[in-house]
Amino acid sequence: MNSLIWNEFKVGQEIQPLEKLPSFRQLLLWACAVSDYNPLHFDKEYAIACGFTDIVIQGQLVMAFLCQMLSTWHGGSGFLKQLEVSHKGVNFLGDKLICRGKVLSVHPYDKRVILEVWVENQGVKTVIGKATVESVALLKTT
Repeated sequence: MNSLIWNEFKVGQEIQPLEKLPSFRQLLLWACAVSDYNPLHFDKEYAIACGFTDIVIQGQLVMAFLCQMLSTWHGGSGFLKQLEVSHKGVNFLGDKLICRGKVLSVHPYDKRVILEVWVENQGVKTVIGKATVESVALLKTT
């Protein structure tokens, strides 16, 4: 979507999902970018010794995927004002993550859209939350 038209949104409307399959390289690059050197994110033997089945995808990286989905959705005609999430499960290297969102409310006078956002891993919501996107565009007029 190139431009958010605030008076065309409907409560319950779903936004375009984003599928991600994080690679080992991506986990390493993210770890370097945010200085998160916890071996859970790059050492499989360590992760297994800690009781996990594989390398754990960083929670902040998963949140970044949600931000990417929202940025693609608003197409530069808005900005992410707030994102609150709760991690409900663990995502592992090799898991396909699907970021999804649904409009909860539309506030045309201050050009805000409140969305429910979540990440699914094999049909299970591993991250749930709420996002507020504000527009820098005008309302569509007819």
